[in-house]
Amino acid sequence: MIKKYLPHCVLLLTALLLAGCATAPKIATPEQIQTLNKQPMQGNTGQYLCPLTSDGVPTEWIDNAVNAAMGASLGATAGAYAGQKLMENIPFIGGFLGSTAGEALGRQAAISAAGGEEFMRTNSDLSFDNIDDMIVYVYGVYGANPNYQELVSSVSEIYPDYNKRMMAALSSASKEYYTMHPETNQ
Repeated sequence: MIKKYLPHCVLLLTALLLAGCATAPKIATPEQIQTLNKQPMQGNTGQYLCPLTSDGVPTEWIDNAVNAAMGASLGATAGAYAGQKLMENIPFIGGFLGSTAGEALGRQAAISAAGGEEFMRTNSDLSFDNIDDMIVYVYGVYGANPNYQELVSSVSEIYPDYNKRMMAALSSASKEYYTMHPETNQ
């Protein structure tokens, strides 16, 4: 009986995969995104510290975070697990609170791995008040670098919204770019 439906299942899965690929947003290249000229604030007074210096290289705290990535990742996992365990017996909102508490503990572990909040602020010369702008700027300036994914992973541990907002921010910036340059949207 399985043999009878196997070709249909393969055809259906292929169609679903192709449909998913056809609807995925086209993300502009880092070079194209950079032309949008999203600029950080000079200094470290913004809500989000930029992981790049004004010279376009990773900050010292990002280097620390990358070097301690295993510890930060383990801290985030342990924090999330501990938070969930603490709150799982509270009806309805316990799971949400546990997840939130775990995320906060994981974020603190990542900040510690980077050198601490004061070290991060002291070693940052650029910042943002909007995480989407930071995502677009970092992608434009550093997205072609082979170490870009390491940087994104480290930043996402410190700022969990970074990873959550990344696709939406880059899709929006790409749409803006392709609207301004329709000839490149081939």
